Amino acid sequence: MRPPFEVLGAGLPTVLVHRGMSQVELRDVTQAVEELGYSTAWTGDHLLLGKPILEPVSTIAGLASAASRIRFGTGVLLAGLREPTRLIREVRTMVAVTGGRLVLGVGAGGDWPAEVTASGVRGRRGAALDRAIDDLRTELGGDCPALWVGGRSPAALRRAATRGDGWLGYLESPRTYDSKRSELMALADGCLPALVVLVAVVDRRRDADEAEHYMAVQFRGAIDALRRLAVIGPAEDVAARLNEFLRAGCRHLLLQPLTADPTRQFRLLAEQVAPMLAAA
Repeated sequence: MRPPFEVLGAGLPTVLVHRGMSQVELRDVTQAVEELGYSTAWTGDHLLLGKPILEPVSTIAGLASAASRIRFGTGVLLAGLREPTRLIREVRTMVAVTGGRLVLGVGAGGDWPAEVTASGVRGRRGAALDRAIDDLRTELGGDCPALWVGGRSPAALRRAATRGDGWLGYLESPRTYDSKRSELMALADGCLPALVVLVAVVDRRRDADEAEHYMAVQFRGAIDALRRLAVIGPAEDVAARLNEFLRAGCRHLLLQPLTADPTRQFRLLAEQVAPMLAAA
């Protein structure tokens, strides 16, 4: 097993783009990213994505025994859209089954308004998330995991600074990330800045086309913006772009591979890209 790359996290394939992934396959991916040296493994969360997605709480519970070192994360759990009492029980369960190896990324769910309607949440979703964070800290006390607040808006940055332990950015360029991180540090210099990056290491045009097709199928809509912000290219180019984010102050890169073969991409990233990163 490699020494851990503390700056690198792995986005697990929990959005079922082309076919269902079996429990054995998902456990194999989890074990692979631990052996390759990633320090975290992440799941997503959506109520209405338009395609199948694994539920994060039960997924982490099922994968916890597949790894002994790696920390699991939710990137991000729509905490404000969950019933409060159930949320506390779910997070307590994740803390227990992972042995405390948990980073709880939380978000308000602004990108899919239909999810807010479907959840039955009344009032402002930001206020609902604030209450959820406060309830988790109160009820779990010293067992509360690190809380990273996801989002791109000024409100998300303020929430991360005032209520969170970290900020998990998403779909940013190095320039916009640097600007937002500076805003965050002005509010709370102890808040850890992290970032989700869509990525694919490719050497051929055909492989790049396949990565872009995978991205289009998985995310649907806004594909031009995604194409500009995704990091797709040879290992040297991917490392150069990731180093731009590290120079902009990012402390943890959550790498979400654009591929139907995530283990291969995680291996390429660990073996070819990570050695070229300034902070790996």
